Amino acid sequence: MRWKIALVAVILAVGLYLILSHGLTGDEPELTAGKMPEEILAETKKKGAALDSFKYCSTVTAGEQLTVNLRGTASPAKKEELLEFSWESSQGYGESAAYIKDQRIFVYHPLKNLWFRPEEEPGLKQLVGILGNQLRLLNPYRSLERINLEKARVTNTGTEVIDEREVTVIEVFPGAKANEWFEGVLLPQLIGAKVADVKQIYWIGNKDLYIYKYILRAKIKIFGLQLLDFQVRSTLRDFNKAKITIPNELRKKLLAAG
Repeated sequence: MRWKIALVAVILAVGLYLILSHGLTGDEPELTAGKMPEEILAETKKKGAALDSFKYCSTVTAGEQLTVNLRGTASPAKKEELLEFSWESSQGYGESAAYIKDQRIFVYHPLKNLWFRPEEEPGLKQLVGILGNQLRLLNPYRSLERINLEKARVTNTGTEVIDEREVTVIEVFPGAKANEWFEGVLLPQLIGAKVADVKQIYWIGNKDLYIYKYILRAKIKIFGLQLLDFQVRSTLRDFNKAKITIPNELRKKLLAAG
């Protein structure tokens, strides 16, 4: 009987050794450990460009004058994105959708229940140009692409937990020269405004280098008088699991366009 107990003990010891030595405990290594915040952002940017897919939700506010809500499914690797967005301001309310594939953009016209290329519908060309700029502001990965890590001031402010996942929080101060770029991608209702005090904050997973949360804060001065708090808040999920579902009307349009 003793030899059986001894044999079981040996088997358990060997099994435990194999589990620990091959990292099968599920305790994945921290990819952010011991790295400077600039390194973490650079690796996050590189990994983001190869992502198969992810979903994100962004909300934009400019004081009490403007609110924009956006839901998107993006595939950086395939250069494809499907968006639904709505806006509300003192000038009214509206909603639409857009599909982007490589350099082609299709925009949904809610009144006509049809999808159009920019050149097919009067007024859409300007909207598409604005939309292209907005994605650089609202999509956290596109926003990250614009950061010049050699000139920006980057700070690691510590760790937090999001949905039981430990993340590193990194603040980016892109500097005064970046203000001009932000002024060029503001929403149409804010064209002509001056931007100051831009700060971007990224919540990056310690074990996968995915962006799980993103906030952009800035001050906006309209007509040199009114100072507004401008903010973009984004959450991201379903990395490499999200699927872009093409609406039927859009599918017909894509087939017709070739």
